[in-house]
Amino acid sequence: MAASKMSGVLLMCWITLFVKTDSSPAESPVYGLKGASVHLTVESLQHLWIRRITWKLNSTEILEHTVEINQTHYYPGYKEKMQLDSRDLSLLIKNLDETDQGTYTAVITETDGVISEKAKYRLHVQDAVSKPVIQMMSLSLSSAEGFCNVSVNCSVRDSWVYYTCDQTQCSQTEPQSWLDMNITVTVYNGNIICTGSNRVSKETQSEPLGDACGQNSALLPPSGLSPCLLKMLVFSVGLVIMVSAVITVHLKHRFCREGKEKTLEKMQL
Repeated sequence: MAASKMSGVLLMCWITLFVKTDSSPAESPVYGLKGASVHLTVESLQHLWIRRITWKLNSTEILEHTVEINQTHYYPGYKEKMQLDSRDLSLLIKNLDETDQGTYTAVITETDGVISEKAKYRLHVQDAVSKPVIQMMSLSLSSAEGFCNVSVNCSVRDSWVYYTCDQTQCSQTEPQSWLDMNITVTVYNGNIICTGSNRVSKETQSEPLGDACGQNSALLPPSGLSPCLLKMLVFSVGLVIMVSAVITVHLKHRFCREGKEKTLEKMQL
């Protein structure tokens, strides 16, 4: 009899553990800007009779809020940094720094004693992106053909990329993969544009392509002219030249034929 009761208790514990594990929320990544604030919410609480909510950072309790008396208890070291909104039980983390990184969990205790996790976030704190630095070096230059090809190095702090650019496009020459930084290089209106970004901020820097092309304005597209329009303009000029050449050959052939006919007429006379 005792063994049967013990088996029943173990079965109930196993079922409870399974249900709690299965209903535990997935960890959601959250990114915050250093020095700013981040807001962590708790969803799907409308139909619950809540007695208490506890917010934790990793395994350490940050605060505990009792709903019935609307009272929040902050554990030592967290009152100035954390703020609970008693209306929706969300958590505001202020003046972010690296020490605030970690897993934040909202644990709900219902009036019937059921305890469950209702929200879980993994907080990452990132610095604001600094201004990119652009370095350019001419690879090839042709004034006659209106062509300039440059090597571009764009760096943001300890991250960098290499691109090759001309007047219409840029292509990455050395693939780089940075964990917390994305850097791209483009060309527009005769300017090389470098953009550095992470999850919380973005910065852009530009330099004239002419700086690396020897300040030769003939190699640069007019201001306001997009690469697409530039290609259309070049195509149109080429088409005009071809048509002119065909007309010239046709007229020359016609004049030669008329000249021969006149010469034959004189000889016949």
